[in-house]
Amino acid sequence: MTNGTSASSGQTQGTTQQGGNLGATGYHTVMTAEQQSTMMERQRAQLAQQQGAQQHARNAAQAGAMSVSPGPQVNGANAVTAGH
Repeated sequence: MTNGTSASSGQTQGTTQQGGNLGATGYHTVMTAEQQSTMMERQRAQLAQQQGAQQHARNAAQAGAMSVSPGPQVNGANAVTAGH
């Protein structure tokens, strides 16, 4: 017998993985309907919060860009007038 195999049967000895709810790590993942519902609700709330924060940041950036008056810009050591 070498490397966990039997020379006569050719089958791997030891633990075997069965199909079904195997996750990315190869372990079975079991979650009740209540746990799954709670997790999904938490994820929805986090997503809504992230989207709200992103929208707030976009609005603030847009308002800031609109309130800036065009004036001389400095390009290196040279002042450049707006529009030229």
